Amino acid sequence: MKWAFNFLLLILAGLHTLRAAPQPCTVKEAIELSDSALNQAEPRVITGLLTYYEPSHRMAFLQDRTASIYLQIRDSQPVAAGDWVEVTGVVDPGINGRNLRGLKPETSPIIRRLGPGTWQPAVPANAADIVSGTVSSIWSSVEGRIAEVDVIGDRVRLTLKDQPILPIYLPGISQERLAPSHLKGLHVRLSGVPATSLISPNPPVVQHVFLVPSLSHIQIRESDRTTRFDAPDVLLHDLRWISDRTEDERRATVRGTVTWRKKGEGFFLQRGLSCAWIQCTEAILPNPGDRIECSGIAGAYHAGGVLLSALWRPSNESLGPVSPSEPQPGELSSDEVHGRLSLLKGTVVQSFRNPREDIIVLSLGDSLFTAHLPIEQGQQEPAFIQNGARLEVTGIALNRPSPAIELWNDQGRIQLQLRTPDDLRLLAHPPFWTSARLAWCLSGLLIFALIAAAWVFALRRKVRQQEIIIGRQVSRQAIHEERVRIAREWHDTFEQHFAGLTMQLDAAAAVLPADTRSRQMLERAAQMADHSRSEARQAIWDLRAPEPEEGTPFFRELEESLLQSWPEGSMPKLELLHEGNLSSVLPRRVVSHLLRIAQESVANAFKHAGATRIVVTWSESAEELQLSITDDGKGIHPGDLENAIARGHFGLLGLRERAHKLMGVLRIVSPVPACPSGSTVILTLPRSSLTNP
Repeated sequence: MKWAFNFLLLILAGLHTLRAAPQPCTVKEAIELSDSALNQAEPRVITGLLTYYEPSHRMAFLQDRTASIYLQIRDSQPVAAGDWVEVTGVVDPGINGRNLRGLKPETSPIIRRLGPGTWQPAVPANAADIVSGTVSSIWSSVEGRIAEVDVIGDRVRLTLKDQPILPIYLPGISQERLAPSHLKGLHVRLSGVPATSLISPNPPVVQHVFLVPSLSHIQIRESDRTTRFDAPDVLLHDLRWISDRTEDERRATVRGTVTWRKKGEGFFLQRGLSCAWIQCTEAILPNPGDRIECSGIAGAYHAGGVLLSALWRPSNESLGPVSPSEPQPGELSSDEVHGRLSLLKGTVVQSFRNPREDIIVLSLGDSLFTAHLPIEQGQQEPAFIQNGARLEVTGIALNRPSPAIELWNDQGRIQLQLRTPDDLRLLAHPPFWTSARLAWCLSGLLIFALIAAAWVFALRRKVRQQEIIIGRQVSRQAIHEERVRIAREWHDTFEQHFAGLTMQLDAAAAVLPADTRSRQMLERAAQMADHSRSEARQAIWDLRAPEPEEGTPFFRELEESLLQSWPEGSMPKLELLHEGNLSSVLPRRVVSHLLRIAQESVANAFKHAGATRIVVTWSESAEELQLSITDDGKGIHPGDLENAIARGHFGLLGLRERAHKLMGVLRIVSPVPACPSGSTVILTLPRSSLTNP
């Protein structure tokens, strides 16, 4: 049963998938769907021409050979009016008629561009029929005379003289200077889409409007265009002088050659050495090099004349060619150069690219100027634009604030607006020794010199270290040889004398009665002589023993010194403990004193205290060093300790003197804490004493 239920679910899912697949249909079929079909909300696919597309205002219309339908647009898609598209969505009843929404509520239908479309002839319509709502959504045309041209937000609103209540909207224009003001007063034929715009949702209030996709769908009546050119002929350099008259008196016609244009805004016109900016927002502008005549309203700006709200047409007048002038560096900031086709030669200082143009910074004498080359689709930056290259640049020179460019330059700063890459010509390649290459070379030499200096410094330091090591070794060898010589002489003299003295004392004591005081004194003198002989032998051994190598850790020296001084079996158990760094190396003067303190303390514990166990502990911390010798002998009373030092006990006195030389603190504790007997010698040495001489 379970497998049968799963199989049924798969069948239902497949049926749902087949049912959910978009069904192709025409616009008319979509509009004529029954209410029950609308309730099923099945996706539909319609192919047609996108007659209007303005996502910022949620306005879009699709039209095929059967009808037109409104699209609910809620987000922008990569399409434009005039595209042949495939739209996938769900037919929605709508407030003002059926429309196409997304596959889910409150979403946009999916629009896929198939290619450029072909505009069909518009259906003639009457403005009154559009206002009444009789005509809607279909690609239509209306005629009338333009009374007003206003910028409203990101749209231009056109008002017909005979139908002021019908707003006509042109999308994508948000600046007054880009508005098609030349249409004012002209009789035109407009092609677009009649639509209803929702003003208030509750209660529903709509406004009937006419939507024109672009300026190319506005045609001026030829007779009106011809009439505009009946205005008086004016020379280009005279436009500025009539800018203070009334608008009708300022209408003028000028002639010249187009030197540079900016799409949607206008172009520069030049005749001889005179030039002017022609503000023209017609859908099609002339090309650079075209000889034309323009009609508009004369005006002026910082550096010259301008013709506003202009129309243009080809000129039949024979006009001479415009050759670029070559201003000198001192003339670049003059009014005569502004707007003129100019040729400059300069050296590239820097170049960079933004989304709209290549910008090249060039030097000309002591001044700088910039060349601006518009970027066409797929256009690459010329390969010869390299820092240091010398170029010949041809373009429109601008050194004043101008309506020709969005960025208004500071007065005197010049830029050349180029037309094509052909306006750039290479005069000379950059020299090999550019500033960048020279900087790299100097940097490399500097780095090499620094490395060589560092190597020489390191080598000299190594040589000095070797010299110090060799000097120390020579000095140590000389000292060792001298010590061996002294030890040999001591062995041959003092030790033999001590041996003879001991033998004589023993012989003299042997002839005396055992209990006499004289014999006791002689035996005591023999013991003292024997002890002195042992001490002399130890001193001779110390002299013969070589000093440890430089860099030997102190704890290792301490261990070797004690074990060599007191071989195994010659004394009670000796333990050496360590706390801290085993590799710590101390100065030789400190090592010498510490070793003598340790040897003397161990010897005292063995000879005088009768100890059976001696523990030597060496500990290190960040602030101090500590050497302690603890034994389990009979100990020493504090009063006896002071009396022994006062009587000249050289062992204890030597301990105090060596501790003083090390700037340390020596303490003798007896008995040992927690023990009935024993003693501890503690030497605490601050770290600062290691660096003092």
